[in-house]
Amino acid sequence: MASDRAPRNSRFRIGIDTGGTFTDVVALDEDSGRVFATKTPTTPADPAIGFMNGVRKVMEQVGFGPERVAAISHGTTVATNALLQEEFPGLGLIVTRGFREILEIARQSVPQGYGNSYFWVKPERIVPLHHVREVTERINFRGEVLRPFD
Repeated sequence: MASDRAPRNSRFRIGIDTGGTFTDVVALDEDSGRVFATKTPTTPADPAIGFMNGVRKVMEQVGFGPERVAAISHGTTVATNALLQEEFPGLGLIVTRGFREILEIARQSVPQGYGNSYFWVKPERIVPLHHVREVTERINFRGEVLRPFD
């Protein structure tokens, strides 16, 4: 429909939510404030395919090209679902040098009443220690680089 098409000079912000079944896509016309929405199937074997299909679909439906995209924001439940279902083959963890065993120590979140008790059994590691890699870098609490990433 002609009324659902974008003005020729508008810039758009695209928001994408990749879920377990569908990838929802919205495009916001920065000039008019109009919002256009669509969805496309999620592609679990390669979520990037569903992501790109959704971007192409909304651009085609609204009538604008990539040169008019001001920003893209992406959110996903894919990682959350993998954690909840305990399905994360090949998962690794990159940590600051000297913090390789940080998940083993696990002092931050002990259930109330256990304190430093040896009765509390720690949950199984999400990332096996042999999949943890250390890198030389350091940032402070303000996000300022103290030691650049090597």
